[in-house]
Amino acid sequence: MPNLNYDVAQDVAQDVAQDVAQDLKNLIIEQIKNNPKVTRKKLAMIANVSVKTIERELGEMEHVHYVGSGYSGHW
Repeated sequence: MPNLNYDVAQDVAQDVAQDVAQDLKNLIIEQIKNNPKVTRKKLAMIANVSVKTIERELGEMEHVHYVGSGYSGHW
């Protein structure tokens, strides 16, 4: 069988994931500014991603840290 997709141009953007990640980081920062006590679970629901994705993004953000205990802490 010949490959019918061989001569078809691939118009898939290579930097889409980077743009989405940057938008997610901006959303996280905006939500933390509005409510410093927002939870990771709430951020995940707002962004429509998993809690693990929020944790990964927060780990990459060097200027965002959680201060205090889980119950009464803030960002």
